[in-house]
Amino acid sequence: MAGWYGIMVPAKTPAEIIAAIHKAALAALKNPRVSQSMTDLGYVSIGDQPRELTAHIKSEIERLGKIVKRTGLTVE
Repeated sequence: MAGWYGIMVPAKTPAEIIAAIHKAALAALKNPRVSQSMTDLGYVSIGDQPRELTAHIKSEIERLGKIVKRTGLTVE
């Protein structure tokens, strides 16, 4: 199981705001100090497009949902 992080916004956020947030996040990831800090902590920065993160989340829900159903896991 691998962990990952992403920046989330409400579903109805306008595209121009999403684009601005994405641009700012990419700029931060390209900052040498931020990049080195991430590397030092063992992170790999990807900086995918928002649609790629959405696809990843959907695939994780499907993949992990199958595991939950197969094993009968529940939350108490």
